[in-house]
Amino acid sequence: MTKDYRIYEFEQREKVKTFLEGMLLNFMISYLFYDSLWAMIPGIAVVFLYFREKKRFLMQKRMRRMRVELKIFFQAFITALQTGRSIENAFAQAMKDLTEYLEKDTELLLELKRICVGVSVGESLETLLLDFAERSHLEELEYFAEVFSIAKRSGGNLISIMKNTIRMLQERMNVEEEIYTAISETRVEFYLMCVIPFGIIVYLRMGIVGLLKSLYGNVAGIVVMTLCLGIYGGCYFYGKKILEFET
Repeated sequence: MTKDYRIYEFEQREKVKTFLEGMLLNFMISYLFYDSLWAMIPGIAVVFLYFREKKRFLMQKRMRRMRVELKIFFQAFITALQTGRSIENAFAQAMKDLTEYLEKDTELLLELKRICVGVSVGESLETLLLDFAERSHLEELEYFAEVFSIAKRSGGNLISIMKNTIRMLQERMNVEEEIYTAISETRVEFYLMCVIPFGIIVYLRMGIVGLLKSLYGNVAGIVVMTLCLGIYGGCYFYGKKILEFET
């Protein structure tokens, strides 16, 4: 198991969809800013940039989904521990509870199933957890695995330690969820504002014919529109960086 969840690999259907979306964006920029399909040739750079941003978006979406599922798993795990089960049995029971809660096998659930299978054939839960935590890049899972490893080696009250650890992690995850929800509305407003420049150009081209004609088909116009496009792109990435909620 070597999958690194910070690296997103497109499926074939996603590649095609993303390429078409990138080409559509390339066409819109070429038409609105340069009034020329020839501009789509250097605009291929926009498609590559869109691929990178879409991959980053899908990776963050997957990480958020895994974090939500991990929170549910933690709750099931602590419930199983309260019934007097051993750590390994409680882990397996929590995985079964998560299976019943989710409609399909997700990345997190598949990894948990692999861990349970590994434990059943004699592998160490500690080793399997640390491996998955390292590849998942989920801070809560990394902390959980490290505490479990230290507590198991130290010979302390493992069940009590894990209960307290999970409660602390749940509080942290609740706070992160509140923060993400709080900035969601601002994020929507930001993306709506990003569409406005395109809308203004469309309005000027359709509503006031000839107003932008002097900016098309000449060197000065190309320079001005490229400068405007650069400023727009810079503002987009700067605003996106401010609103980005690290996963």
